[in-house]
This record gives sequence, C-alpha cells and structure tokens, in this order.
Amino acid sequence: MKPESVGKRAAAWFLVARALACALMTLSFRFLDDTPSRNAWNRWYTSRAGTAEAWLPFSNWDGQHYLLLADWGYASWDVSHAFFPLYPLAVRLVAALTGDVPAAAFLVNLAASGAFVAFFLGFA
Repeated sequence: MKPESVGKRAAAWFLVARALACALMTLSFRFLDDTPSRNAWNRWYTSRAGTAEAWLPFSNWDGQHYLLLADWGYASWDVSHAFFPLYPLAVRLVAALTGDVPAAAFLVNLAASGAFVAFFLGFA
C-alpha cells in the first residue's frame, strides 16, 4: 500500500473516531445527567465569558483544572502547581484568537492528537 493512501486512511479514521467520541460524550451528557443545564461533574470552572452548554461534556475531571489555569492562571494557594503549564499556555494563546477558553481547549486537543497520529504514522 502506498504511504499516501495509508496517511489518508489514518486521517479519515482519526476524524471519524473524534467525531464519534464527541457525539457519544455529548449524548451521554444529555441523557445521563438529570439537569442538562448544568454540569454535575464540573464544580469549579466558570470562564470569564461564560461557558456554552455545548462545551460542558468536555470540561470534566482534570480538564476543569486545566481550563482554570488557562483562563485565570496559576495561584500559589491552590494545587495548580501539580499541572504542567504547556497545555494551559497553548490554550490561552488559542483563546486569545477564539475568545472562548473551552473552545480553544478543544481545538488545541484536536491539533495535538492529530499531530500525534501524524508523528506515529511516520513509523508505519
């Protein structure tokens, strides 16, 4: 098989897997949470611009801390020093363009995972 066709197939599978994962996360959030207007797992994060409901399924667990760091920065009184600063910095830079921290985090995540697939595709 030609390397070009392997790359195209890998890119197609990557996009299909991402779309499916996003759809399943959104549907599970809709049907498993008894109050869809709030995120039961996201107790701490509220962006400065307000968080659109569409991003709530993607801001759970440690994602809340990374969003806080990207939006508000590090605090000496918090456990924020446990989180590596590269991802929040990348999100903050993209958020300067998009104006929305959760959307920027989603885009950074998508770009990083796409780069990961492209990098390891070179070894195939």
